[in-house]
Amino acid sequence: MNIKIPADQLTDLIAETIKSVSAQDSRPLLTGIHFVIDQNQIKVVSTDSHRLAQRIVTLKSDSPLTTDVVVPSKALTELRALIEGIKEVDLQFDESRLMVNLGDTVFYSRLLEGQYPQTDRLIPQESTSSFSIDSQVLSASLDRASLVAHQSGNLVAQFTISNGSLEISTERSEIGNVHESLPIKNFQGKDLKISFNPDFVKDALSSISEKTLNFSFTSSLRPFVIGPAEGQGNEKI
Repeated sequence: MNIKIPADQLTDLIAETIKSVSAQDSRPLLTGIHFVIDQNQIKVVSTDSHRLAQRIVTLKSDSPLTTDVVVPSKALTELRALIEGIKEVDLQFDESRLMVNLGDTVFYSRLLEGQYPQTDRLIPQESTSSFSIDSQVLSASLDRASLVAHQSGNLVAQFTISNGSLEISTERSEIGNVHESLPIKNFQGKDLKISFNPDFVKDALSSISEKTLNFSFTSSLRPFVIGPAEGQGNEKI
């Protein structure tokens, strides 16, 4: 089957999901990016079992077929470099490979075999707490939290949501600790304290271009969701 997609849109899909791909070969399917194509909709998903990235886009024209494939992330990284400056890309899939005709260059990649995990059920559909926050403000605070967490040898930070405010904190290390209060908007729900890997959240922020982000939580032991304040389908958990 053939799918035509703007090259810049494909570049964004790869960039927004590549950081959640697994680096471990013990589960080969997780080293790839999952493409689910249904008529005019493409859903792209990656996960390393600790975090998950998902983006859904709508194409201008319908495809008469559907497909469900997993493309190696290394191949997509190479393809992203090759399509720079190209307006549109024709993705051609068969049972075992992806082919992209780039004029003077024809790009081939094998597909990964197997059934990709059912990730839809991993994304919480409801939340008990939520807020929106400026991405740059949060990113700067996470940089400091990550630095201290790495120094402490315990790569963990905490969000404390209380009385409509957000605090980020880390354990004390040789260089000190982080305890910062950040402004948030549109807070709804219950107070909550949750631990997380600051590097994972930094990666999520770098993959979403919107200035304002939405965070939603269900409990201290469940994944939380990060997405753009406007629009749906671009989610990190």
